[in-house]
Formats: sequence, C-alpha cells, structure tokens
Amino acid sequence: LARHRIVDHAADGVAVRMDADRHAPQRQPAREVRRPVDRVEDPQRRAAVPSGRQPLFLAQDRVRFGVSAAEGIAAEVAMRNAKRVFVVTGRSLNRMTTAVGEAIATVQDKVVGLFDECIEHTPRDTVIALTRRLRETRADLIVSIGGGTVIDTVKVALVCLAEGVDDVEAMGQWHMRVDADGTRHTPQPRMPPCRQIAVPTTLSGAEFSDMGGCTDTRHGTKQGYTGQHIGAAAVILDPRITVHTPARLW
Repeated sequence: LARHRIVDHAADGVAVRMDADRHAPQRQPAREVRRPVDRVEDPQRRAAVPSGRQPLFLAQDRVRFGVSAAEGIAAEVAMRNAKRVFVVTGRSLNRMTTAVGEAIATVQDKVVGLFDECIEHTPRDTVIALTRRLRETRADLIVSIGGGTVIDTVKVALVCLAEGVDDVEAMGQWHMRVDADGTRHTPQPRMPPCRQIAVPTTLSGAEFSDMGGCTDTRHGTKQGYTGQHIGAAAVILDPRITVHTPARLW
C-alpha cells in the first residue's frame, strides 16, 4: 500500500492517482480461452480472520472535473497516445441528443467504431456483441459515455477480451460465485488489450468500481465480474452531459 499515493491538482481540475507499479496496458496477441485463475476464500478460514480486510486501490489514474466532456476526452486520448478510439454509449443519448457527437467531436478522426446497443442489466448477448466489435476494430481505448449499464457492459467485455471469450456459454467461467459450502470464487482475468475512460451520466458510481454486473437471460440470473484493469482508467465528470438523463435514472 505504501507504493500508492494520490496527488490532487484541484487548480487544474484533475485528481491524479500515481501508482508506482502501474504500467500502460500493452496489446496482447490472441490467446486460447484458459481456465480461470481464482482468488478462493475458504469459509472456515474467512471466519477466523479479523473483520478488517486489506483495501485494494482501483487501477484509476485520474478524475477530471471543471472541464467539458469533449476537453476531457481529448486530453485523455492525447495523453494515452490513442489511435483507435471506440465509443460505447446508450441508444437514447446517442440517437436523440447531440451530446455524444459533441463529446467526441475533437477526436472524431480517431474514432473507429461506436456501440449504442447497451441494454439495462447488461445481458450477456450485448457483451459478446460489443466484444466482437472491439476485436474487429482493434480498439486501443474505449470511451464509455453513459450510466452504470454502459460502463458495466464495457467492464465485462474487457474480461472477455482479456480471456478470448466469444460466446455466452464461456462467460460462465469468469463470474464470481459461491459454492454450496460457502467457498467464494473470484476469477482473475489477465490484462485486457485496452482500457476504458468513463464519462458518467448518472449517479450509479460504476465509474469508481472494478466490478460489473451481467445477466444470463437463459436462467434469469445476474452475476458479478471483476478484474484489476476492467474499471475506468480515468473519469471525466461533466454535469452538462447529464442534463439529458431522465429523473428516474438519475
């Protein structure tokens, strides 16, 4: 924990997390789907451990505020030297407002694709659809503009990218689960080939979490997926882009 420190540059509108162990994600060659590596917690051992748990820092570099979404996105794209930007958002925000187009206007020449088919509760089918688009376009940075559904769809897609998952059945190996005896399994995916930066439009808080929920519509169950680098590498807080959010979703 001593290797981590936070520097808050409030005057610049950027809160930065400096992590001595962090390295920029490198594109990885295609891999065969592997068996999950679990972080397993034995229920008896867990009961003997004191209530306090060792905290884990998010792999999040900075939070930008006091700037527009367009300015924040442009700054992140430049800082990360991204060449192939993929945008993920919601259908209503993209098709019924100009918010998304305005937010990505300054980096439009680098945008290689846009996905706006995110669905509430994040069905596995939509995650696989996004995963395939990200592979096809060879995206090196994802810009997520939306609420928890959008951001979680990207998180779970990054798990699939990292592990070569390409169908809803294979996704079943990578969600967190608890056995009948209480043993917890938390599969740990490898580093994905790209990261996401988030422009949240609701108060869901998904941009500050490394866990995403995803629904298996075949059984009507929702599972959690996690990974050190599936959450937002940077967050851009612009209240102006939230004015289109319905009150029931806010």
